[in-house]
This record gives sequence, C-alpha cells and structure tokens, in this order.
Amino acid sequence: LEDDLRRRAAARVDAAGAAGTTDWMTAFAVALPMGTITRLLGLPDADIEQLRIWSDSTVATVNGLLDANGFADAARSAMELAAYLREHLAAARAANRDDLVGELLRNVGPGDDGLTEEEVLSIVFPPFVAGADTRRGRLGGAPRGRGQGGAPPPRRAARPPPRPAGPSGGGRP
Repeated sequence: LEDDLRRRAAARVDAAGAAGTTDWMTAFAVALPMGTITRLLGLPDADIEQLRIWSDSTVATVNGLLDANGFADAARSAMELAAYLREHLAAARAANRDDLVGELLRNVGPGDDGLTEEEVLSIVFPPFVAGADTRRGRLGGAPRGRGQGGAPPPRRAARPPPRPAGPSGGGRP
C-alpha cells in the first residue's frame, strides 16, 4: 500500500510539474486519500470522482448550511453511496477476495460471533465521509462564518445559563 501511494503521489507531482501548476485540492488533498480508500476496499479508480461527489454531499449535512432540499439531496447521496458499496460487497463476496473486504465478509455469519452485512457496510462506509469536511473546508481554504450565497449565517439565540443543581434535580444532563 505504501509503495502504491508513493507511486500515485509521484505521478501527481510529475503531472503538476509538466503542467507548470496544479490545484492542490483536486490533485492531492482529495485524490490521494480517496485513491487510498478505494485501493484498500478494492474499488475501481475510475469511480473516485463519483465517490468524492457522494462523500462531499453526505458530509454537507453537518456543516449547518443546508435547507430541506439540500438535506434531501445529501440523504439521496448517502443512500446511493451505500447502494454502490453493497453492490461491491456482493461482488467481493462472490469473488471470495483475499483482501480487507474479503476478510470482513468471511466474518459474516449467524450468532453473536459473526458480523452482519450491515455491520460490514458500517465499517466500509465511514472512510468516505470521515475527514471530508477537513478536506473541503480547512485544507481548501473555504470561507468560514458564511452561510449560503456568502451571507452571514443566522445568529443563534444565546444559550440560557445552567440551572443550579439542587434537591429538585435541576441542572442540565
């Protein structure tokens, strides 16, 4: 895996050098981690861009900037990503692959000792969304403190002071 990652990074550095310039986010901060995840899970490199789109859309639910339609789109993306992963898990099971996913699938079974198919999905899904907020936000220099369309986000009401704990069982949990 390390050698593969080094080869991928070197190829991107060479391509950037040949072009004279590159977009850091596209060429490195997005492509290398996503390529590593796809490699670990045995997914085709050709799907990286679609996986990035699903990932970014799914993560958008936590940025506080989506309206109801945005949440619906993000939920649809999460479901599409899950369906894609289920399809690839089924193919990996049929091929009896000798890799991380194959090992997880060999542990699916009845009883308390085995994993369920949903548990395997819950293991392979998070890498596509973990860190995407950092990848798109902090590393990408996204503007902070702005809502949709560049407008400041609405002000939140001040938090009420905590109630003192006492015999009545007051206070916040």
